[in-house]
Amino acid sequence: MAASVNYKVPPVFTEQKPYSRWIDEIKAWKALTDLDKKKMGIAIALSLPEEGLNSIRDKVFSDLSLEALNADDGVDKLIEFMDKIFKKDELSEAYEAYSEFDRFRRSKVSSMEEYVTEFEKLYNKTKKFKMELPQPVLAFKLLEYSELEMKDRQLVLTGVNYEQVESLFKQMATSLKKFFGQQASKDMGDRIKVESACMADEEVNYSRNRFGRGRGYRGNQSSNRAGDYRPQSNSNYKAKFNKSVNSNGPDGLPLRCLSCDSIRHLVKQCPHSYENMAKANQGVEKAVLFTGNKSQEALVLLTESANSAILDSACTSTVAGETWMKCYLDSLDSSIREKVVENPSETLFKFGGGTVLQSTKKVTFPCAIAGVECEIQADVVTSDIPLLLSKDSMKKAKMKLDLENDSANIFGKDVQLQCTSSGHYCVPIDQLKIDIKVTAAALVATQMTKDKTKIIEKLHKQFAHPSAKRLKTLLKDAGGYTKEHLDCVDEITEGCDVCKKYKKTPARPVVSLPLATEFNEVVAVDLKEWKPNTYFLHLIDIATRFSLATVIKRKTPDVIADKIMSLWIGSGMGPPKRFLADNGGEFANEIFRDIVC
Repeated sequence: MAASVNYKVPPVFTEQKPYSRWIDEIKAWKALTDLDKKKMGIAIALSLPEEGLNSIRDKVFSDLSLEALNADDGVDKLIEFMDKIFKKDELSEAYEAYSEFDRFRRSKVSSMEEYVTEFEKLYNKTKKFKMELPQPVLAFKLLEYSELEMKDRQLVLTGVNYEQVESLFKQMATSLKKFFGQQASKDMGDRIKVESACMADEEVNYSRNRFGRGRGYRGNQSSNRAGDYRPQSNSNYKAKFNKSVNSNGPDGLPLRCLSCDSIRHLVKQCPHSYENMAKANQGVEKAVLFTGNKSQEALVLLTESANSAILDSACTSTVAGETWMKCYLDSLDSSIREKVVENPSETLFKFGGGTVLQSTKKVTFPCAIAGVECEIQADVVTSDIPLLLSKDSMKKAKMKLDLENDSANIFGKDVQLQCTSSGHYCVPIDQLKIDIKVTAAALVATQMTKDKTKIIEKLHKQFAHPSAKRLKTLLKDAGGYTKEHLDCVDEITEGCDVCKKYKKTPARPVVSLPLATEFNEVVAVDLKEWKPNTYFLHLIDIATRFSLATVIKRKTPDVIADKIMSLWIGSGMGPPKRFLADNGGEFANEIFRDIVC
């Protein structure tokens, strides 16, 4: 429960607080407090500072009598006395407010939300003196004072509609927070990326050009650039930790953690972050997975390796993603699933590209490799990675790889390895081998639709979520199926959350329908730069491929319109039904739209 506020104590006058602000707080306090009116003046006088630049209490009690303060107008007399000492003339206050606003720039350690709030506060102070700026000027000052690079400013401008001038400042503030605020950084940090990178250093290196672990590590030596860093806008800043600030990025500002926006570390689950210092003695496991930078490639690998283990000799501890583990456990028979054991785990894993993830649990589950029943113990992380079988696990299975024949000797047995589209070797670990003919016979004997749905769902999971077409083929090959079984397959496949998430993207058609079937139905128009200040204006009929072109020196809307009128419409072709053009300014304008209409 929040502590109650004592409204009998007046606001305190400090060196950091402007006198005008203190006067406003006193007025608000008078309207809110239930203190007797005669006691207000004495209460305010006793709250005045005794030491420092604003030490005024002694002077107040020397010049004003206690009877004057202990009166109904005691507060007014005290304020009148204080005005003679601290109040500035209106012109000086107006210039000070303007100067403070004009000199303001975003500091290197303040977030975008803090910067926008401070900007609005300083501007509101100038508005009290009737200094109001037009919305466009105010919006562009907000962007200019943000100290962003030109490319970042261009990105912010994409979120602003200049036609809505009356709300331009609000749009600019929203766009700055959207692209460079704390929530944007957090969303980026929460994404899980499976990068294509080679592990080269034993220590963890979380950032480019960072004075930390890895290449360039200096131990306890301080960096002149980062260790001596102090924000200029805050004279009371004191370093809470004896730790270097992140090195500057391309924009000249310290690099920030993608998850929590800290300037002290760059990954939220980094073992060197303050949130995880208690786990500093816990080693970082190295798990390397070469799948490329595209998340679609990782999803394809996950689908291809369902109920299989990827052989990863660079992985020091077996690890799997949550999705793979859920699919595998769902495929197990209920009697076998009872043997699964889950234990808590906080092991950290580093993947190719520097991504560090923390294990959510450690799972021991039964499986069968090369016909030998065994158990695998694997950590589970929040990611879309398959099961990565570590080097130690492969040693325990006495595995010998034969790369020439794409095979391996496991537990003394030769096994043909499967190869994914990304080039990874994987070995099936299915615990239960299903006889499709026996299953089909059971389906024929089943009369209840509910039981049929349950059995088809079980088959769907045990065969690692095959497509509806593939599962129907298996049933047809086994024989004894009915139309109800095939309809049930479609129902189960369409309702499966795993299949919805990881289904392949439909291929785009190789050809498309024609845009036009007769002359002058659709005419495409475009510009091609020949040399500086010289362009080709090209018009082509989509149906017949008949084309005309001319040379122009300027690509302004009026020049484009005149050339189209003289070259195509006025030369006997007549106006086409439609023009096909890009969104360039020379075509996306009122003059060109008038020609089309």
